[in-house]
Amino acid sequence: MNAATEGDKAAAASDWAEAIKQYTNALIELPRAPGYWIKRSTAYSRRKNDGGPDFNAALRDAELALALARERGKRELIIEAQMRRAVVLFQLEQYGNSGYLFDILGEKLGLGKQKHQDKSAQVQAAMTQKASQKQENELSIWKIKIQGRLNKLEKDDQKLVVTISEYPEIKIPSEQELRKSLKAQQTASTTSGIVEELPDSTPTTEKTKETKLDVAGPGSSAPFTAGPGAPPAAPSAPAAPAAPKVRHEWYQSHDSVVVTVYAKNVNKDQLETEIQEDSVSLEFPVSTGSTFSFNLEPLYALIDPAQSKINVLSTKIEVVLRKQVPGQKWGSLEGSALATSKPISAPMTQIPQASSGPSYPTSSKHGVKNWDKLATDLTKKKEKTKDEKVKKSIAKDSADQETGSDSDVDSDYGGGDAVDSFFKKLYANSDPDTQRAMMKSYYESQGTALSTNWDEVGKDKVAVHPPSSD
Repeated sequence: MNAATEGDKAAAASDWAEAIKQYTNALIELPRAPGYWIKRSTAYSRRKNDGGPDFNAALRDAELALALARERGKRELIIEAQMRRAVVLFQLEQYGNSGYLFDILGEKLGLGKQKHQDKSAQVQAAMTQKASQKQENELSIWKIKIQGRLNKLEKDDQKLVVTISEYPEIKIPSEQELRKSLKAQQTASTTSGIVEELPDSTPTTEKTKETKLDVAGPGSSAPFTAGPGAPPAAPSAPAAPAAPKVRHEWYQSHDSVVVTVYAKNVNKDQLETEIQEDSVSLEFPVSTGSTFSFNLEPLYALIDPAQSKINVLSTKIEVVLRKQVPGQKWGSLEGSALATSKPISAPMTQIPQASSGPSYPTSSKHGVKNWDKLATDLTKKKEKTKDEKVKKSIAKDSADQETGSDSDVDSDYGGGDAVDSFFKKLYANSDPDTQRAMMKSYYESQGTALSTNWDEVGKDKVAVHPPSSD
């Protein structure tokens, strides 16, 4: 399990070569875990260095994951593995096969059918929506991408050929065979997939039929389904040329993340871009005749697509992603699917919020006053000066004996008349509630009232009582 965790960390840091290594180690421990095969397939597709993407290896991992998921009978894993398989076929430019699988996934997820459900069915769907919402969103994006490719192809293009069935008919090797092959791959430090090395694991009836994809558009019926009168088997579409190495760098500011893709002389008209809240995709043709894809999905944190932009220069492509949370520090360009659905990290700078005391009724234009704090501050201020005042009272000890006991209060509070001294002494010896009542009543009544009953004063603002004219 430690290897799988290390693989997740490497994937979050976009270190796909290391992710492949760690997921291979995890598979040696649990060779029949579909989730690890899916993750390794993703790593093969996204690897940018060490030979670039290996879509054939990614496809083999996805198909084995699908077979293992079906063996377990887990719907979520089956859909996830089938989605990964469809994406890899798209990356291999097998648009007919990819679209065929996306249509099947759309039916299984009920994409676009919610409006025909009755109310009870909609409520039931809403209760289970959370688990499949991301898959539905991802499927919708890929179906748009497929349609964009179809619109550019001629009807007789080989990329429209459908040569696969819903499930690849492969024999799943035993755990011992899987583990042996994985260890051999690890020892040899190769970058190829392992399914081709396993005995009796190649598809047996995968390409027994073919048909051409109907490019009439969304209104066509079952456009990806091969009919019973399909012509005999034909060779599949040729493998896509090896993708060129294109270097990229990134940095971040307080409110943006800037990604620079070093590709020269890219034609703006042939550049296809897609910016979503949690993903970025760039595709453009290169000199070798193949299409280069640069995908970041999911991003480390959510962005604002409307405020993001792409600049095409003569020597590079600059992608400026506006952060949804300004000041949020990104640890890498890509994160995990879970991470983007919740706060990734705290902003770079946070202003601590001071704890607030109880609020009291007020009509003051300057907001609610905290009488607890006011009383505490005044008490602290009096205590701070008490020692100095006591020293003065000792120096005037003889005079104090003549003035009587009230001089004790005066010595503490700086003198004053007898009434003032009385209230000062009363305040100093009162409990906190009484002090709050005295402060609030005196302040709000503008000096015309003084109460020691907090239960009464705390309920409402103390009214001003002007002196009688009599």
